[in-house]
Amino acid sequence: MDFLGFDTSDLNDSPKKIKLKTYADSRHKQRSESDPLRHWKLEAAIYGAYHWDRWEKILHHAQRIVCSHAIWAGIREDELIPDEWFLAGQQSQNSLTFKHPADRREQLTEFWHSEEFERTVAGRLFHSRTKSYYDVLCVLLNRPNDQITYQEIADEIGLTKDSIGRIAGKLEEDGIVIRCFSAVGFVRWQSQQAKETVRSLLDRDMTEAERRENIEERAAERRRNRDAQRESESESNEGDKDDTDDGSHDTVDAEKLAERLLSGDIDPEEVVLQSPE
Repeated sequence: MDFLGFDTSDLNDSPKKIKLKTYADSRHKQRSESDPLRHWKLEAAIYGAYHWDRWEKILHHAQRIVCSHAIWAGIREDELIPDEWFLAGQQSQNSLTFKHPADRREQLTEFWHSEEFERTVAGRLFHSRTKSYYDVLCVLLNRPNDQITYQEIADEIGLTKDSIGRIAGKLEEDGIVIRCFSAVGFVRWQSQQAKETVRSLLDRDMTEAERRENIEERAAERRRNRDAQRESESESNEGDKDDTDDGSHDTVDAEKLAERLLSGDIDPEEVVLQSPE
């Protein structure tokens, strides 16, 4: 989806991932209007391994992505704020010539209305090895402003903020949500159609009241499991001060791993199993 409307053939190898982000200084509201750090920034990142001689083309491609999105957002050139890297009004220094992708919006609309996208969403909701994706999307769906912080999600479904960040990253790759970072991390829908697809699939599954009851039960179980895990680790650490290694740690570690997988505190896709030496 990252590449829709943007021709990457001049990079030789297609990028593994492209990200566009907006961000601001944590205290930007306290700064004066004349301070460049008062205003939001827009950046593109291209992920992949390239030879150094492709640098100029990669840079041009990233600039094209940023400028194209600025045009779609209706940002005029006279609204750009100069800083030490960009000097507004100096055409000779800042001029950029590029082909603007005229059909990206249409391609994105087609993507979000496609059966492929619906299958992707259904896979995350109903066929994942953890209910964490289901719970995160349910909580976001009930937010009136269509966005929610990592901490608010963690408080509602009983997972840690780190776990929420990993889950949100997977959902972002699927084209369902976007991760945003300012003073805090939060997620929002990538599009209204993504939201409606999630709502439609969830409503076919059960009522909102039933979903809420199930989420609360899973959240309580996750908290109990995490409390038990902390207590067990505390007791284990106390015992390690006096006991020698009796070869039982592999079994204990496996049990703890199973508990955290079942609670959704760890994404199964990130687990790497290693054979003993």
